[in-house]
Amino acid sequence: EDIRLYIPRAVIHDWPADPEKIAAILRAMGEKDVRAVLATQGAITVRDELSNHTYHFDKDDIDMVFKPRTLH
Repeated sequence: EDIRLYIPRAVIHDWPADPEKIAAILRAMGEKDVRAVLATQGAITVRDELSNHTYHFDKDDIDMVFKPRTLH
């Protein structure tokens, strides 16, 4: 059998932040529940273990998450 040896390369992890993904999760939870957490915690922090990112949402961020979307 033939054996191939490849030049070693460093392992890299390039998973860009995706705050819109987290905003979609918050929208799926529902505005009432998200605002209840915000009222008790003062902010919402979400840790995405898969991508190794932490997202922080304050009141202004949550207002933007639940801002009505327009077609224009």
